[in-house]
Amino acid sequence: MITAPLKPLPNALSRPMRELTGAQGRYDAQKVAQSLGLSLRELAELLGRNVSTLSRNPEGLDLQEGLAPLITVLDLLHRTGASDDGVRAWLRSPIPGLGYSMPLELMRSGNTGRVREALERAVNGDLA
Repeated sequence: MITAPLKPLPNALSRPMRELTGAQGRYDAQKVAQSLGLSLRELAELLGRNVSTLSRNPEGLDLQEGLAPLITVLDLLHRTGASDDGVRAWLRSPIPGLGYSMPLELMRSGNTGRVREALERAVNGDLA
């Protein structure tokens, strides 16, 4: 039996996160970039993709796997009650639960899972 990592589905997301899907019901790279406070070029770099791919087809099937972990982080942040500005500030602040690293820098270096785990602990009341 093959098990794939769990990914949030658009209908299982909080209202602000549902707004990050496009007309096809898939995650929209342009909307995700805006929510993260990144340019499309910066999001492309974070995903290891070419910016033209993101701008040409922001809901492309080939982008969904890379966008899903970012959506999970954004969804968890919104579940804490953070505003859009609060989300962007948190991503750019040194966080004690992450060894005073900035979450966005960890995500850029491929450690989105570490950021997600810290947020899951915080959402569950474990602030250590």
